[in-house]
Amino acid sequence: MPRNAAYTPYKIFGPQKPGGRYLCGYWRKQYDVLSISTDERGNQRSITVAWEDGGKTTHFTSWDNRADKIIYQPE
Repeated sequence: MPRNAAYTPYKIFGPQKPGGRYLCGYWRKQYDVLSISTDERGNQRSITVAWEDGGKTTHFTSWDNRADKIIYQPE
């Protein structure tokens, strides 16, 4: 799992919401957010996505404000 200075174990995501579409700056691929899991205190723990090529993964990677982009953000 890539780590950067923005990584923390309790808040690993940025603006992603289930139903939204985003661009991963690292992989240069778009993905749709299927779900975001949280712990008992509401801290984000993992994100499950469907990649543009059809693959599905659950990961724990931080949002990178310099490289990641919002394609579509649900209300």
